[in-house]
Amino acid sequence: MSKLEVNTDPRVEDVFANYPDHVREKMRQLRELVLETAKETPSISALEETLKWGEPSYLTKHGSTLRMDWKERTPDQYAMYFKCTSRLVDTFRLVHGPAFTYEGKRAIVFQLDQKVPVRELKACIRAALTYHKVKGSDTWVWANEGMSQRNGCIGDLYRPMLVVLCPMLDRAWDIGHRTGLNRDSPALSGYAQSACSP
Repeated sequence: MSKLEVNTDPRVEDVFANYPDHVREKMRQLRELVLETAKETPSISALEETLKWGEPSYLTKHGSTLRMDWKERTPDQYAMYFKCTSRLVDTFRLVHGPAFTYEGKRAIVFQLDQKVPVRELKACIRAALTYHKVKGSDTWVWANEGMSQRNGCIGDLYRPMLVVLCPMLDRAWDIGHRTGLNRDSPALSGYAQSACSP
């Protein structure tokens, strides 16, 4: 677990304090998952906790902004928001499917009475907090997060996460799918890693 420096804007605590009582605990749980995930990720040494559009937001040097909020107009739900121009939410939908409820390309939505799938959500948080660092590098270990239980060729196991990080890996998936190469094939692994080099 890495030593994490957290820089918090004092206004963030005011936002949490102003949530209704029955919502505040849920929002704090999301916050704790972000902090915990950042601490567990060796490549993250600093996390900024601030406000964007009045919502608690989390930024790292190489990450994509992550936000969370509860809105009065949808009182029975709260959400974690991701940059809609990234391919993060599309990838989460492919990888985790019905584990979450999604809002377009920008959010994972939770009901107040819902049990949050912690392991899967932490994988999504890690993806956002390291997005720009990993999308152009060797991402095999990271891509395997949350997907190790799936069987089949590399297309089934790795493609959704890797497509986000390196679109060229669509070609690797196509090769693997057509030829039936196993996900552990040195030839396919080598191709994918070289395709993802900066």
